[in-house]
Amino acid sequence: MPLNLDIKKKLNSRIGKVKCVDIHESENWILASLYSGKLVIFDYVNQNTIKNIEVSVFPIRCAKFIEKKQWIICGGDDMTIRVYNYNTFEKIKSFEDHTDYIRYIEVHQTLPYILTSSDDMTIKLYDYENNFEKLCSFENHIHYVMMCKFNPKDTYIFASASLDKTIKIWGVQNNTSVVTKPHFTLSGHTKGVNCIDYSCSGETSYIISGSDDKTIRIWDYHTKQCIQVLSGHTQNISCVIYHSNLPIILSSSEDCNVKIWNSSMFKLESTLNYNMDRCWSLCAKKTKNDLCIGYDEGLVVIQIGSDVPIYTMFKNKIIYIKNTDIFIINLQNVQEENYNDGDIYKVNKKELGNCDFYPTNVSFHPSGRFICVNGHHEFNIYTSQVLRNKAYGKSSFFVWSHTGDYAIKDEGNKVSIYKDFTSHHTFQTPYTITQLFGGYLLGVKSNNFICFYDWSDYSLIRKIDINVKNVFWNDSGTYVALSTEDSIYILNYMNSDGNLSKDNINKNNDSINNNNNNNNNNGSIELIGVKNKNINHPQHEENKMDEENYFQLESEINESIESGIWIYDSFLYISKNLRLYIYTKKFIDIYAYIDKYLYICGYVYEYDRIFLLDKNFNFYSFFLPITYLQYQKYIMGQDFIAADNIMKNIPESLYNKLSLFLEKMGYKNKALNICNDLEKKFELSLSIGNLQLCVDIINELERKENDSFVHNKYKKLGDTALVYNDIPMAIYCYKKTNDFSSLLIILSTLGDKIGIEELGQMCLNHQKFNIAFICYFLLHKINKCIHILLSNNNFAYAAFFSRVYKPSLLPTILKKWKEHLNKVYPNIPVNLLNPEENPEYFPDYDKAVECEKIFDKVNTIGSTKKYNTLKKLIDLNIVEEIKEIGYDKVEDIFIKQFNEELEKDIENFDQNGKILLKEEIKNNNVNQKEDNKLDNKEDDKFCKMEDNELFNNIQMQEDNKKINSYSVNSNQSMDEELL
Repeated sequence: MPLNLDIKKKLNSRIGKVKCVDIHESENWILASLYSGKLVIFDYVNQNTIKNIEVSVFPIRCAKFIEKKQWIICGGDDMTIRVYNYNTFEKIKSFEDHTDYIRYIEVHQTLPYILTSSDDMTIKLYDYENNFEKLCSFENHIHYVMMCKFNPKDTYIFASASLDKTIKIWGVQNNTSVVTKPHFTLSGHTKGVNCIDYSCSGETSYIISGSDDKTIRIWDYHTKQCIQVLSGHTQNISCVIYHSNLPIILSSSEDCNVKIWNSSMFKLESTLNYNMDRCWSLCAKKTKNDLCIGYDEGLVVIQIGSDVPIYTMFKNKIIYIKNTDIFIINLQNVQEENYNDGDIYKVNKKELGNCDFYPTNVSFHPSGRFICVNGHHEFNIYTSQVLRNKAYGKSSFFVWSHTGDYAIKDEGNKVSIYKDFTSHHTFQTPYTITQLFGGYLLGVKSNNFICFYDWSDYSLIRKIDINVKNVFWNDSGTYVALSTEDSIYILNYMNSDGNLSKDNINKNNDSINNNNNNNNNNGSIELIGVKNKNINHPQHEENKMDEENYFQLESEINESIESGIWIYDSFLYISKNLRLYIYTKKFIDIYAYIDKYLYICGYVYEYDRIFLLDKNFNFYSFFLPITYLQYQKYIMGQDFIAADNIMKNIPESLYNKLSLFLEKMGYKNKALNICNDLEKKFELSLSIGNLQLCVDIINELERKENDSFVHNKYKKLGDTALVYNDIPMAIYCYKKTNDFSSLLIILSTLGDKIGIEELGQMCLNHQKFNIAFICYFLLHKINKCIHILLSNNNFAYAAFFSRVYKPSLLPTILKKWKEHLNKVYPNIPVNLLNPEENPEYFPDYDKAVECEKIFDKVNTIGSTKKYNTLKKLIDLNIVEEIKEIGYDKVEDIFIKQFNEELEKDIENFDQNGKILLKEEIKNNNVNQKEDNKLDNKEDDKFCKMEDNELFNNIQMQEDNKKINSYSVNSNQSMDEELL
């Protein structure tokens, strides 16, 4: 029974002499130790080098991953064991224990143990969790110990191979420093033994060994007998391994060959030679069918066979094949168990038997009565219950039709159609057949295209110019999904039970014959080009409409998939980024996230569940009711009445998923109505502007979530309320979040005195002194502002601030400042000038105090209606005005104007911004001449308070600038004296 395994090369790198290779189980990494003393880590999928580590000038004979610790351990001819972190490449540990070359390092699969074998004829056991403490030393070999391996079925047993021609079996002992007696010894090789490995199969207790006598021996370690000797290599055997997933043994030799042996029949399957000189090391990945080979000139990574599990499903029955054993699982009772989505299902499998060849595919008859198992060159049809043979034949491809007929590929690119298990029709294609696909139409694939034929009259329906990887039909035959290496094409099959006319059939067949005779892909063979979305027949425009009635491209999805299934008109598939998608009428919905790549088995309508499996034949399930898919279909078709009617049949646990679907479709109100997740409901309410509902949701969340979570919700709601111009709601939210900056902007814009005063007090309570200062400054509460500055020991700021806005308090503040400086710097003399003691340094200080009294009497914020007038008053140089017209008159003007009693008392300013009283205006008018009437009109215009152009030319008060600059200069001099 030949296996006929496909072999695909993934990496070929000539990096020098490789002594050992190892494969990371969860990453696409290869670790290679080189004779030059380097370690190299490759990514064999992306074809690049991740890291080079210069370890030693001596050869590194072995290196292994310790994945639990994210380490690399290596040893070589310098007798030193080194450990590195493969993320940071930091050296974790380096120690010497052996007295000669280190040949091999073995890492235990579950326990924190490592074994090292050496040319000093010893094996040593270390515990890497306890700083590589040596637990035991094993001494009995009388020559170099070339390799040691742990038994995967017994964690405390290991075997060792030596050039003394023996294989010894040992037991791990923690309480003995030196073990000199093994459990037993296997002898039979005529020369030194270089390598060993344990069988991974649970049914056999075998050890395999390779020797310098050019033979491979298989031992039963229970009976201690050699049961088989494999010969074929012409030089020393350097490495042997049992494959963990496939029924094969792999061996490498110094004759430059790698041989693949059937582990059941012990026969040679194939020989590999990549012309890279002698082969030294082999390593197979346990989770995939990848194999790494180390040579004198570099390394090669290949894939043996397919990683895709062999399975099929019909209703509640799953049949899968592991190696050559056929198993059946009945899912009839799984609904009684309480499983969550994504949990591993405990299923009861039953072995039906085994097949006589290595299978590549298994498929159910459409009725479920039969199954077909086919391999590379033959097929068998069995009854599905007891595996009784129904039919068999020679063919590399086998497919069922939707009615139970089947097709096979015969020799010479012939396709034979069978009805009732007897040959009914055979036709030959003018192109090379590389694959057959079943379903409502017979799909015949060549290198770069696929042709669909009718099962009834075998006429050509369509040719599609894409390299198809798989074909998925829905149950009604109205939709088909074509998957390629990087895309999925959803086609609508418009006329599932119609046939082309005889003329069109002949034209299509003639076009294929002509095209293949010319060996090109141009001309009338291109009945459809899916990638170009061209569904026209290029050479027969008169048949264009008829042909378009067959296939129409509905969607193109940029995903690479291995499995998929149609449930009515919805297509389910798993992408490479580990998401379970549902495609419905051009809409793609993420239904679930998964932890690792799974394959879709099928859907059980009775349980409303979709079943999946992984490469190790562990089964998983997700709850997916039909009503969920129907609801999506109705919404996509805008049949809202039908959707509302079916909504009551959908479990509430799926409402949130449907809410996301409705939101993506733009129906946010409907999404809000069915959403039962408070956080998502809040987001939906926010997006549609239902702010009051947002408040209710936050109040409910406040009882469940932490303060920071609710704080963020209030902040988001406040920002949205501003967008919708709901100022009271925004103020409410910002108060909840203590967002004082936003409150200050809103309240100051509104001119809300009471609100600003409350905000100032809130800021003081929360020690937000900067915002509190601004609040009281806007309210003209100068004493409060000074108090805030002094309470925070900002004496300098308080002094400058009071000099401008409250000069009467300046002496007191300066005294406090001086007292503070004396406390902080007791050894430094402080000399601060005071206006009471040094009036010569504070010119017009008394007039500034009088100005303060005027504003104290006003003690109000002016009306916004009189903004222009009040602004011009405040912009005046009041000190100069007091000097010119007197304190009483300036006071009278300000008090009346701020109390809205004076509209005409201040009607005019001169061109320099000086106040002109009524008496001065009359005197000026008497002295003016008649020929200056035009100028008088200009002066009248200039003197009107409501004219904005007049006051745009008013200069800023220069004296205040002088006072401020003088205050700065004087204080600078004070600071200099202080220092």
